Amino acid sequence: MLAGLDSVDHILRPDAYFFSTVRNLLRRRLRRAAVVPITTIAELDAFRDDRPSPEREVGGRRDYDRVRAIIATLPEPCRRVLELRRIEGVPQRQIAQALGISEGMVEWHVHRGIQAVLRHFGNSQNNLDSEPQMDALGTRRIQR
Repeated sequence: MLAGLDSVDHILRPDAYFFSTVRNLLRRRLRRAAVVPITTIAELDAFRDDRPSPEREVGGRRDYDRVRAIIATLPEPCRRVLELRRIEGVPQRQIAQALGISEGMVEWHVHRGIQAVLRHFGNSQNNLDSEPQMDALGTRRIQR
């Protein structure tokens, strides 16, 4: 395991790596044991590291970066409203007052922005190798 690695530079959280390794070794030993006291299994299950795995963290960061890139392609009013409402958590009424638009328009921009993000994710999941033929709001792009 650790001794077989050429480098440990990729281990960003040694504590999580250590506990994961120990937990996996203990589980392997318990699976191979002929008789295992039930309390041992209960104790092992009780010790859970609620932090996300390194893979989930990297995946979450990538998804966040993808969403931010999609949002950046939205038209200015829609992009600004979506950032204020969903990323910064500003209340709908406050956004409406600051931008001089109705709360209904704030809601509409958020809805359109979320739909664009979902549509883009759907397109990229279905066509991983091909570029989607629509912009973020779902209008067709003109090929030149």
